[in-house]
Amino acid sequence: MRTFTRIILSAVIFFGAFYASCVFAAPISFEVPRQTVSVTIGSDFIAQGKWTLPINTNTDGDNYWFKEFKNFGSTGTLSYKLTGIANDAKNLSMHQEGNDWMSILTGYPSGVGIKKLFVDYKVTPLITKPLALYEFWVADGGYFFSPGLTINYPKDWKVVSVWPKAASVNPISIEYPTDTSYARPVLVLFSTPSSGALVKEVGRFTIAADSIEFLSKLEQVVSKLTFLDELYKTTLGLPVPSHITVIAHDLVGANVGYEAEALAARPDVVILNEEFLRKRSIAELESILVHEIVHITELEQNLFFGATFIAPWLHEGLAVFVENYAQSLIFQDEESRVRQNLVGFGHLFSAKQLKQKYTKNFDFLFDGSGYYSVTAAYKHAGVVMRNFFDRAGVKGMVSLFAKLKSASSSQLCASCDSDKIVEIMKSIVGETDDNKILFPFRGEPDFESKVAKLTYPEYSQSVAEKVFQSHLKSINSYFPLANKVTPPSVTVATTSASTVASSTAAVPKSVPKPVVKPLPKPVSKPVSKSPVKSVSKPLPKLVPKPLVSPATTTPVKKAPVPAPALKNKSVPVATSTKQSTIKPTKVSTTTTATKSLVR
Repeated sequence: MRTFTRIILSAVIFFGAFYASCVFAAPISFEVPRQTVSVTIGSDFIAQGKWTLPINTNTDGDNYWFKEFKNFGSTGTLSYKLTGIANDAKNLSMHQEGNDWMSILTGYPSGVGIKKLFVDYKVTPLITKPLALYEFWVADGGYFFSPGLTINYPKDWKVVSVWPKAASVNPISIEYPTDTSYARPVLVLFSTPSSGALVKEVGRFTIAADSIEFLSKLEQVVSKLTFLDELYKTTLGLPVPSHITVIAHDLVGANVGYEAEALAARPDVVILNEEFLRKRSIAELESILVHEIVHITELEQNLFFGATFIAPWLHEGLAVFVENYAQSLIFQDEESRVRQNLVGFGHLFSAKQLKQKYTKNFDFLFDGSGYYSVTAAYKHAGVVMRNFFDRAGVKGMVSLFAKLKSASSSQLCASCDSDKIVEIMKSIVGETDDNKILFPFRGEPDFESKVAKLTYPEYSQSVAEKVFQSHLKSINSYFPLANKVTPPSVTVATTSASTVASSTAAVPKSVPKPVVKPLPKPVSKPVSKSPVKSVSKPLPKLVPKPLVSPATTTPVKKAPVPAPALKNKSVPVATSTKQSTIKPTKVSTTTTATKSLVR
């Protein structure tokens, strides 16, 4: 989500205890009652939902904990309030356990086979105009059981977008994909007659805002993105989504750790923060959209069978690589490029900055374990993916996506998914050293010239001071004394014409998203985008498993699990875990949150 994370990453993970179900992301076929979700949305935008969840009384204990979600989903904009839990015979007493958790005793005797729990939530959306956005939780892991969802909504509402694909839209009926049991939330976007929204079709884009000012600026931005098809073809080797919905909305309430400038969500939704839409230039907004659309494009590749895999650096690295590659298409004069790199919101290092960054750890999880900002982590991830592209070309990028589609997400280990990604990248370029992938040209002679395509050039002092003076004038309305400030002296070398990439994306918001997040902690956890075949296996024991979700913004209780360091890498990865939102008690827990698909 600039996405993201973070993220991408954005689903809350819901786990059983059968070990193999955590090691293999492929689903399992069982002769048991399926999970069903029935939701009714009122004209007041409040959704009332009932989740029917199979539980195994032969293997599980009697005590379960349920989460009241806040800032849920790949967008972090939904709130869930528990309103009741029942068994087959009666309503159950809920007990507050602190930190938004409720515990219940199921009331079922042990050893009576598969029974059901009925869980009622009230769901409140943050975004109701210009379009109304909902994300509905799907229990996953050991509680997945081929979910089916039915969503009822007011007759005068219109479905704009839905994921997964709906079998029907009135009411919405969804057979949730079973390629993986690590489920992302269901997303539905509606237009409503009461919102007073301004909606317009512009090529492949549907743009929506609640003011002519924002709609007009959105139209200017998307109208300039005529280069997208060629850009994605020559960088990712992938098609641009045939339809993209761009919404202007205030994202202050989308709590992903900071105020996001944009969020991306599957299947085709980008949300631009109104505050940034108002203040940023057309070129800067183009850059943001290029970044966010990469997240959507990547999510549609169903990497790791579509599971919520734990590698936010891949989500953001891909998006940063493409936005930087597009710099010459977006910032068409030198001054605008210099401004973006020196005082703007770009995602490029200078060669000197990159050399200094290489003295730090690589932040695989965007959790601060590298002891530098998440923005720097974005930039470093972009360096990794740009260098991989330079070595492997478009053919190598296509091969990377193809191999990752059939990779299994670990979920038990914070570093394992990253290990797989790096191993695949090494095999494609014929490399044996992980550090050659993660720290291109580190310690090599002529470092500055070798990283020219990975960094922005050193600018002359006169060019830099001109840009600083211009920047100070542009912020006088915010800082009245700014025009009295003398810009710092910049002693730099002449520019190198070999630099190709230049950052156009804004500072991250996960995931982070979203990778997705998340996309629990990724990831994406903000992105931050998202989906083999069912394997028949015995009924799993329904007890919680620790893991990290890169595709959710909602913290879940979890038991800490030590994460092995990424093999052969120069820097260790911080431990990260995630766990079911319904689980037996007496589990040591902590709370984390991340997002992948956020910018």
